[in-house]
Amino acid sequence: MTEKDFKRIELVFPKISGDGKQQAFLPQGDTLEGFVTTVEEIKDWFKSYDIDSIQLWISGAVQTQGILKLILSASGQGGVLVVLKPKTNS
Repeated sequence: MTEKDFKRIELVFPKISGDGKQQAFLPQGDTLEGFVTTVEEIKDWFKSYDIDSIQLWISGAVQTQGILKLILSASGQGGVLVVLKPKTNS
């Protein structure tokens, strides 16, 4: 399957328990526990910068109703790394 096969691609950051351990993802209806965003929304967070790169550590994926949910790792690997550089006037 390619990106064109999905209506939307979401990034799911796992919910962390109070003791710092990653909780298991369990489907509850059509959603997964955790913080959900998209790459486009992450880009919007940093629109006053130029983004050099975005790296994702994906530990799993779930497809529901045309939405691909990529589950990001939170067990020490970081989940997402955004490398920024000063905004240039181009």
